Amino acid sequence: MKNKHSDTNGDYCNQGIEAYEAENYLEAITELTSAIELNPDSESAYYYRGSSYLYGFNDFSKAISDFTLAIKIKPDYYYAYHCRGKAYMFLNEYLLAIADITKALEFLDDFMAYYMRGIAYKNTGKHMQAIADFSKVIVSRPDDMEAYQERGECYNNINRFEEALNDLTKVISIDSQNSLAYYQRGIAYMNTDNNQNAIADLTKAVEISPDMHTAYFHRGYIHLNLGNGAQALSDFNKTIDIVPTYTPAFIYRGCVFSDGYNDYESAIADFTKAIELKSRNFICYSERGLAYRKMKKYEQAVSDYTIALDIRPDSSKMYFARGFIYLGNLNNIPFAISDFDEAILLDPVYYEAYCNRGTCYAILESHTRAIENFSKAIEIFPDAPASYINRGLSYLSNGENEKACKDWRKAFALGSTEAIRLLRENCK
Repeated sequence: MKNKHSDTNGDYCNQGIEAYEAENYLEAITELTSAIELNPDSESAYYYRGSSYLYGFNDFSKAISDFTLAIKIKPDYYYAYHCRGKAYMFLNEYLLAIADITKALEFLDDFMAYYMRGIAYKNTGKHMQAIADFSKVIVSRPDDMEAYQERGECYNNINRFEEALNDLTKVISIDSQNSLAYYQRGIAYMNTDNNQNAIADLTKAVEISPDMHTAYFHRGYIHLNLGNGAQALSDFNKTIDIVPTYTPAFIYRGCVFSDGYNDYESAIADFTKAIELKSRNFICYSERGLAYRKMKKYEQAVSDYTIALDIRPDSSKMYFARGFIYLGNLNNIPFAISDFDEAILLDPVYYEAYCNRGTCYAILESHTRAIENFSKAIEIFPDAPASYINRGLSYLSNGENEKACKDWRKAFALGSTEAIRLLRENCK
């Protein structure tokens, strides 16, 4: 005799599966819940109810719970592992997703699982593993556009730009209106110094997708590096129009204002906005400090450089920049020496730091120390006449006239016109 409950359970389960396949997810959940109440060991009922929660309601927690119960009943249940991995993907729990998809692949070699695991690897920065998975997809599906596109992006991320170009060109050959592929290929061209092709691809990307702010931004960045200030400014303006909180656009538009137009007030306004959006940004403070220095607002410049150094205490250039203001504008020689000390500690062949520290010691009439610094500068860069001029002046102040004249003759040989005057006045 048949078990009546078994038949009823089967009816509920079958009806639930039919409702799921018809995308009537609420009805599916109702029927499958009834099936589970009658038979708590029905892995299919848990699987399809979990799938209904996943695809019908984005209720990832309930979906994961049901897939877990299905796996407990049937430990080799490929689809339950696969879908639980997908639910983890939606929750950005990529390591858990990778574990589930890897388990699923033990039971069935499926291109969709490789693709999904590739996405998870990419999102955790494991680009080589992602490339391996997307390559498996491509082996089984040679025209899988999504796999080529994802693999191309991964190649970009690990600086393998030629391979990225190959993959993204393949994508464009399949779909000539794929704006993201044009954008990503533009990035690959940019990173191989093929600026004209990069600009062409980024232009195509915004023609297809006029709101792709990152394409405008990177095109602006290329124009900035090419010295095309007006085009760069236009692209950064467009970027900000689309996304008013996009910090990099404010930073680099500030650079255009500062370097291209000497419009330091507009530059400072942009750097200040960028700081409001992302307070601990080294570039914002260093560039705003530079703009303040060009406006002769030296205290504000020092303040910004100090914050920049708090963010990046390993920046020898920032110590030098602050020391340069202490020396040349604020007449704070001890502070200047301290900053040049730090710059040299971080970069022992920092020519300019030795020169300026030598100048500090010369101002303090510590001529032996000044000579030591100018000598080190000459050792690093022996063809700079200024170092010989300055060391010669320190020799002269130290009573070593012959050495001074020798240095000025060297400076003259290197093209210094100032050396002529010094030789005429001090050397016979």
